[in-house]
Order: sequence, then C-alpha cells, then structure tokens
Amino acid sequence: MAIRLAWDLLAAFERGAHGPGDLAEACRALIDDEGLVHLRVADLADLLAVDRSTLFRAFRLRFDGSLKHYLDLARLRQAEALLRHTRDEVAQIARSVGYSDAGWFARRFAAVYGTTPARYRRAC
Repeated sequence: MAIRLAWDLLAAFERGAHGPGDLAEACRALIDDEGLVHLRVADLADLLAVDRSTLFRAFRLRFDGSLKHYLDLARLRQAEALLRHTRDEVAQIARSVGYSDAGWFARRFAAVYGTTPARYRRAC
C-alpha cells in the first residue's frame, strides 16, 4: 500500500502537480514500506527525483522533524521486529536495516530501547 502511494505521488511530481508536503508524504511512504528502511537518504532522493537538500527541507516542513531521525527510528523498529521474529544474527539484522557497523547499530538500539539488541532478544 505504501509503495503504491509513493509511486502515485511520484507520478504527480512528474505531471508537475506536487508540493513539499506531497514529496514528504512520498518519502515517508517509501521508508515505511517494509524492506525500504535500508535505503540511504541519497537513495530516497534519487527515487523521488529530487536532491537531498530539497527532500530534507520538504520533510521538515511537512512533519516538523528530521528525515534522518525518522529514518533511524524506522530502521530500529524494523530491527526490533526482526529480533523478535527471526533468529538472524544481530550483525545480519543491522546490515538488513541499513547499518553497516553492527557496533553503531547496537549503540543506537540501546539508546532507544534501553538495552542491547542481544539482551532485548533474550528477554522476548
């Protein structure tokens, strides 16, 4: 559903019928679509045919928050679900949601969830 919304909004951009809110909505739809949290901001901007600064600005105007922060939280939510529902190694989960450094992923996860990914999994 989210990917469909993103592509519909992208088609509207190409027709010239769009504004910053539409761009931000399309970006959020791409992030929230399971499997796309691994994308970098530059990748999202490329998919939406805009430059990174335009995307950052549109997202902040529409949602009054940072695109990078939103993407980081989406990655961590996806990782949390994978920790609960799979037996994949923590490093593999980190890579699958867009973190190239498992140590950095563990620190970010602990900052948000109050525990390391390994402890979180054991508690589930």
